[in-house]
Amino acid sequence: MKNTISQENNTNKSKKLQNFNNFLLNSLNKIKQDISESNQIISELKYLNKSSSNNNIKRGRKGLLNKDNSNVCYMNSAFQILSNTYKLRNYFIKSQKDTENNLLSYFEKKLQKNSESMKISEKLSDLFYDLWDDNNKNNIIDPSDLIKVIRNSFNESKLISQKKNSISQLSKSTSLLFAPNLQNDSFYFLIKLLIELHKENNRKENNDNNNYYFSNIFELQKNENEQTKSKLVLSLFYNEINSIIYDLFIVQIKKTTYCQKLKKKNVTFENNFFVDFCEFLPDNEKVDSLENLISINKKGFIKKDKCYICHGYCNYIKSVEIYNFSYYIIFKLPRIKNDQTKNNDIITFNEKLDLYNYIERENINDKLKIKYKCNFNLYGVISHIGNNINQGHYYSSVKNNDEWIRYNDDKVSNENLNDLINNSKDAYVLFYENDIQKN
Repeated sequence: MKNTISQENNTNKSKKLQNFNNFLLNSLNKIKQDISESNQIISELKYLNKSSSNNNIKRGRKGLLNKDNSNVCYMNSAFQILSNTYKLRNYFIKSQKDTENNLLSYFEKKLQKNSESMKISEKLSDLFYDLWDDNNKNNIIDPSDLIKVIRNSFNESKLISQKKNSISQLSKSTSLLFAPNLQNDSFYFLIKLLIELHKENNRKENNDNNNYYFSNIFELQKNENEQTKSKLVLSLFYNEINSIIYDLFIVQIKKTTYCQKLKKKNVTFENNFFVDFCEFLPDNEKVDSLENLISINKKGFIKKDKCYICHGYCNYIKSVEIYNFSYYIIFKLPRIKNDQTKNNDIITFNEKLDLYNYIERENINDKLKIKYKCNFNLYGVISHIGNNINQGHYYSSVKNNDEWIRYNDDKVSNENLNDLINNSKDAYVLFYENDIQKN
């Protein structure tokens, strides 16, 4: 009897011990599960905090890497300006949105058809997308792929003529265009880039892109009135190559030469993607504002040189003025002196620019027709710090969602607009957008 009771007690103890062990095991598993869930929650909270921090960076407010201080600030400044030129940006990254709906934009179709001849456009599209993609949490974007393609493309003729296989083999050559680790003129780079984009995105098929400037363009302009000359030059340019760059940036410059000896004048027109009123500006001419620069060029300068009207040396008057324009106008300020040093004088400019008073037409009714589209708003500035345009440092200031932002390579900060337009010794290239372009 005692043995039976003892056996039952041992069995009960064993069951209790087993139950207790099971309880401990379950408790440990539960603790492990709780710890795992806690770690997951903590991890998610860290991610949410990080994500929230990144989301505080508003769209388009991402910096560009200047890897190892490799002197690409002059490129980065131009990239940020173009990225904030919203009609241009929409053209290049619209395809990224359309592909989600199996709809291809014109750019995407052209890219599929001519990818080998549109390498810069493709990489620029990728860069714009990274800068404005909400899902890309990086607040610093590396433009190295685009820069590499640009250097290869710009120097292709040099590579062929010197039988080189890569840019790196020419990197020590001072003749290499936009060579690594060498500072360059941001304005010159920007215009070169726009010309290449213009060629790559040509809407005319089977054209020789290198032959769109006509050697006889000045001969064709002889003995015509101004309106006919203007339309002739625009049509020649457009019929050879037209592109999104042409649509957005084309500006027509009227140049007048008046020979005081024969009392005769000659008017010619040129198409550009920019306005350079510094070409005929005397080195000692004091310019204190953009309006002053436009005005004195329109009034003209007396030059003593060979005159192609009388074919002799005389005092003739040369004037330069804007005649036609599109959505955007790029102005170059007179920062480079004849000795190639930099002009560090303060040159002011306004946030709003009315070109109506600076534009002339032979017929007042023709002038009145363009009055409604003469108002422009400042949206970007490329600035240079230093005493030589090919040295020093570049940064850009851009209007982003009604706020002014400074893009200084990978550093992005708020910009003081008042200091920028009234007290700047560094403003070099100005970007204006037409009032009507937002409509």
